[in-house]
Amino acid sequence: MDTLKRRELHQKSIAEAESSKRTEILQQKGRWMFDIPAPPVTQDTAVGKPFAVILVPTSELVFQVGSLLKKLSYIIKLRTEMISKDFSGAVIRSRLFKSSTPDIIVGTPFMIDRITEANPSMLHRTSHVIVDEADSLFDRSFSTLTAPIISRALNLEKLILCSATIPKSLDAYIAKKYPDCKRLVTANLHAIPRRIQLQVVDAMKDPYKGNKTLACAHLCQQIANDSTEPGFAKRVVVFVNERETTEEVTKFLQETGFNAVSINRDSDSRNILESFTGEREASTADWDGVRKGGIKILVTTDLASRGVDTKNVKNIILYDVPYTSIDFIHRLGRTGRMGRRGRAWVLVDKDSNQEYVKEVRKTMFLGQALI
Repeated sequence: MDTLKRRELHQKSIAEAESSKRTEILQQKGRWMFDIPAPPVTQDTAVGKPFAVILVPTSELVFQVGSLLKKLSYIIKLRTEMISKDFSGAVIRSRLFKSSTPDIIVGTPFMIDRITEANPSMLHRTSHVIVDEADSLFDRSFSTLTAPIISRALNLEKLILCSATIPKSLDAYIAKKYPDCKRLVTANLHAIPRRIQLQVVDAMKDPYKGNKTLACAHLCQQIANDSTEPGFAKRVVVFVNERETTEEVTKFLQETGFNAVSINRDSDSRNILESFTGEREASTADWDGVRKGGIKILVTTDLASRGVDTKNVKNIILYDVPYTSIDFIHRLGRTGRMGRRGRAWVLVDKDSNQEYVKEVRKTMFLGQALI
């Protein structure tokens, strides 16, 4: 027992020494997270001190939000810079610490937290912090990063939380942490618009006999051949629950002849998402509507279910039944945007909670909130 205790104390001392060493490296004068010489950020200079910080959960959203702000820069007269894992340390250093400091920084909590931890006074001039997808950025995986960033903004005037859904956990957190928070809530919060039609496909029936991948391919074929969206390439987003499933489904669809791509946390998804968020493209389909570009299919996890502007996507396939009502709302929310009509299908098999799916459909039909 004494030997085990000594080993435990030894390992603890090593861990503390390594932690102390990392802290010392971060605090070295003129050095920061990328180990690149950086100008010191002090109270006497505005360099590297933005007026506003916008936090988003993914690098894809950094690009999407940042690109929109850059387009508006000539109107709003504010300079915006983007910070994410897609940019090198040298690029980020140049964007943050060159003579002309950015007015707005858009970044992920992970990147902003690491940078401001090394340069705490960087946010001393920040008056506004906007947290997009707040239900995600205040959950267990992000809250330990998001909260310290907010606390470093010593002169904060406005904290704005944006979220399409307000789960009970976020509701309780806001009530406790920000009791004076003013809420602007839509009357249809957590309700799926009736312009979105949800249908159920039973993969256990003939001709699928439990093969959900075959059912998905058959459904894509039907979408390709119907008369909707004449003259344009149809876009379909297929949502799965697990990262491994994205490759499996994508491979089968490609082998069947479809133009299918996949994204997950391990892939470089920016260029792929751009093709699904841009303007509609003319169809180059031949008579069968498939092999010549009549349909484009994106297979993804929840990575593309939040914040991605897919206003030109009409078709959604839920390959797996979503785990929660919040997931249902976000996935179905990728269609029927900006007042347009949308279509969605959910595949069920022997492992699916079909009663739950029936309840969701009934609630949608009644126009009621899913949460």
